[in-house]
Amino acid sequence: MPKHKTKIVKLIIVVAVSCLFYITALSENLTDETNTNINEARTQLTSSRIPASDIQGSARGDEIMSEDELVARNANFELYINTNRLILKLKDLSNGYVWSSAPKEESMGSLNAEWQKIATSLVVIEYFNTSGSITRAPLNYNSGNKPEITRTDNGFSVQVDYPNADISLTVDVELKEYGINISIPDSGIIQSGKNILHKLYVMPFLGAVRGDDVPGYVLIPDGSGALIRFSKPRTYISTFSERVYGTDLGMTRLSSQVSTASQTDKMRLGMPVFGIAHGSRQNAFLAVAESGDEYMNILVSPAGSTIDFTWSCANFVYRDQYIQPTSKTGGGFTVMQPHTNPVNVSMDYIFLSGEDADYVGMAKAYRARLQAMGILKKSVVPDTPIRLKLEALMAEPARGIIGNRLVTMTRLSDIETWIDELAGLGVTDISLVLWGSEKGGVSGHKLDSVKLESKVGTLKQLKALQEKLSSMGCELIFRKEIHGGYEGQMDRSQLAHHIDGGVISKTDRSKPMFDTVYYQNINKMENILNQFAKNKNIIDNLALSGVATNLFSDFRRNNKVYRNEAKDRIVELLAKASNDLNTLALYDPNVYALKYADAVYDVPMQHSQFAFETDTVPFVQIVMSGSIEYYAPHLNFGTNNIDDVLKLIDYGAYPSYVLTEEYSSELAATNLNYIYSSQYSNWKDRIANTYKYINDILSKVKGKAIEKRTIPEDGIVIVEYEDGTEIVVNYTNNTWEYETIEVPGKSAKIVR
Repeated sequence: MPKHKTKIVKLIIVVAVSCLFYITALSENLTDETNTNINEARTQLTSSRIPASDIQGSARGDEIMSEDELVARNANFELYINTNRLILKLKDLSNGYVWSSAPKEESMGSLNAEWQKIATSLVVIEYFNTSGSITRAPLNYNSGNKPEITRTDNGFSVQVDYPNADISLTVDVELKEYGINISIPDSGIIQSGKNILHKLYVMPFLGAVRGDDVPGYVLIPDGSGALIRFSKPRTYISTFSERVYGTDLGMTRLSSQVSTASQTDKMRLGMPVFGIAHGSRQNAFLAVAESGDEYMNILVSPAGSTIDFTWSCANFVYRDQYIQPTSKTGGGFTVMQPHTNPVNVSMDYIFLSGEDADYVGMAKAYRARLQAMGILKKSVVPDTPIRLKLEALMAEPARGIIGNRLVTMTRLSDIETWIDELAGLGVTDISLVLWGSEKGGVSGHKLDSVKLESKVGTLKQLKALQEKLSSMGCELIFRKEIHGGYEGQMDRSQLAHHIDGGVISKTDRSKPMFDTVYYQNINKMENILNQFAKNKNIIDNLALSGVATNLFSDFRRNNKVYRNEAKDRIVELLAKASNDLNTLALYDPNVYALKYADAVYDVPMQHSQFAFETDTVPFVQIVMSGSIEYYAPHLNFGTNNIDDVLKLIDYGAYPSYVLTEEYSSELAATNLNYIYSSQYSNWKDRIANTYKYINDILSKVKGKAIEKRTIPEDGIVIVEYEDGTEIVVNYTNNTWEYETIEVPGKSAKIVR
């Protein structure tokens, strides 16, 4: 190359590098300012919406008619059945309220004949006909075509037929002390023709309400919990239908997506429950899947989306279709799932009345059930300060001008300084989580690696940090992802497989470094945890992400693992890890994993923001309260305004932050570029002040369960704990008076 051209190239490189350093120096402030505006806009749409006052008014139940026959009775309820039309009714003996699996006859005038059949069906099915399309089939019984009902000791059994589908099934209904159980055993399902059972809907119109005829709502475990209040019909573009425990990526391929800063992620349903309330703390029920939850969807159709009723139920998937690819460009053809899912539906309906007939009572009923099953156990030490979770981001690979480079964001020596400075500010109860301390950083290390990245420190420094924290009564925890990772992080031969024969993956085109996540099979995850157990001298406290959240089938040839089997294997895996380790924390786990969690991280604090979701409620938090410590997502991912802090107190959640020593602008060319503000020096004072404010209140109720939550007026929340302690959270700008105690605007106070 001629010398003058060489000089020009060198000059361009010098200018480019200089500009890069200049931009890097300024970008922390610019990025923080820009994204604060974005986050403020998002917060206005999500967590800063003040809670609406509780519903008011009473509901009038159904009536027992002459054609309703009493089939079972206990101290709490009476069970009736209309033998002509197979309509179930339950009478609550505490107040005489009658629930029905079908709406009142006079309220169905707006429904066409097909919808009236659906509304009065105990069970509705969908099936694939011979052309492969889906047909919905309700029951069609009347006085001239009665079902065959067999009385049992505490209920009845009935074989229901769908003649056009050539499908029949057995439904068993049993009266219990808490309400009713409905089971549909797989052994009782008969498919005698060429049609194939797709889905089964259980009592779709139990508790359904036309418009706003009844004050009340539907509860779904979307995120922290969401209410859908009964209202006049409105135009909605969709209904709510989501798979419990999230999408099964072994059956469903997700299309590539591009994330944006303003996009709100859809939350996952981590609990197989839903509920309906009629009236203001008058009558309610909670529906719980005892079996079949791995193949369960929760459906809510708000008034106006299809008809003028709001109705909600569980449906269960027996067979499905998928696309078998024929080319790399996305072409393919539709194939029927070859196997039938082992569902064995069993649904418990827990009926509530009086003060327990709201979402808090539903959460308490579910909490009691989980405690009886041994899934929830009292593990919180009362009368001690709450813990602050600090997640130290250590290192991450970044795209460079020439090749890739490793960005060191925090060193072990930096963390020692943080601990000393925070102690000086009065913060001494800390769970310190190391994220990306392995060789290669967060997105670049091998998932089975425990080797420390030399750029963040030495083993000697790591041991010193562990000892320092231990001497203070704090803990050092390693964050590990053993399920999903990028291609260079795992052995391709150990990946889980989709039913179409390819590997399970999820692609996000917005990522600057690695855009596709792959998932390891369960055998490999078990091997990794066994390997970690052998390195207890380094890793004795783990925080696992992914494995307790994801639930996928795996269709590897000669080694298939169906979704229900995957759940059992994950439970076994977590049980062993819990036994092998000193501390096991889990990120946003599904309910079956709670038994093995010493702490829960990233508990959702809002719902998915569907247009018909009217209220965010702490259903998940109330279930866990008193049994397990749970931490909110990182406060510095939002605006950290006072509403965010008040919400933690309201929900009983502990604070959490992700921190770095360096400017977060260093992450701009990494897969962690969504972390906009993380520099410790910018956050330490706010962290100390926020922690002390929350601790002053929540430490007084540590280890206590939430028993009641009322909202007497918009923006005023009263939370009552099992020991009688009451906390008022005032989200408004005005002072509010509780009896003779004043609670200033934008504050929280213990009032009893």
